[in-house]
Amino acid sequence: MNQIALASTSPRRRSLLESLGFELTLLKPDIDESEKPGENPEELVLRLAREKVQAVASQTKLPLIAADTLVVLGDEILGKPDNAEHAYEMIEKLSGRSHDVLSGFAVAYQDKLINKVVKSTLVFRKLFKHEIEDYVKTREWEGKSGACTLQGASGPFVDHMTGSFTNVLGLPLTEVLEALRLVTPTGFEPVFTA
Repeated sequence: MNQIALASTSPRRRSLLESLGFELTLLKPDIDESEKPGENPEELVLRLAREKVQAVASQTKLPLIAADTLVVLGDEILGKPDNAEHAYEMIEKLSGRSHDVLSGFAVAYQDKLINKVVKSTLVFRKLFKHEIEDYVKTREWEGKSGACTLQGASGPFVDHMTGSFTNVLGLPLTEVLEALRLVTPTGFEPVFTA
């Protein structure tokens, strides 16, 4: 079995799963992604992943995956920038500092649900003003939490990282595959394509 459902419109998550040979049924969850009072970032990503699964579960009988990813700097959640100026401000804040990428994921099949958080930590080197300006001109920051992505033009900003590489790309594959194995009766495995 290599068919799964993905409760996400993220092209990065889709690409990561397709690279493992999965055939995807894409479902679009319609949920309120607002933070609740007193909710910390880990609680938020866990809840959002779970709610995404719950929102579309009735639409499929396939194993179902949902996720939500946040960039967190200290106590501040860096969402998706509104415009170029906002993107500049975010990258400037990250310059020379450590930040966390948190992904909450939910994997469901029949009556089983696994809901976990994976954390990766990245440290940006100190950036020059012209580097940030040049990056913002690429517009790669559009639709990206924290205004950056490891696989794009902001990749060279990273001095070092700890934790899951694929988590930073949008989906912690090792942990998601382990959850798929646990919730499916046959020990679900991806089929790698040549």
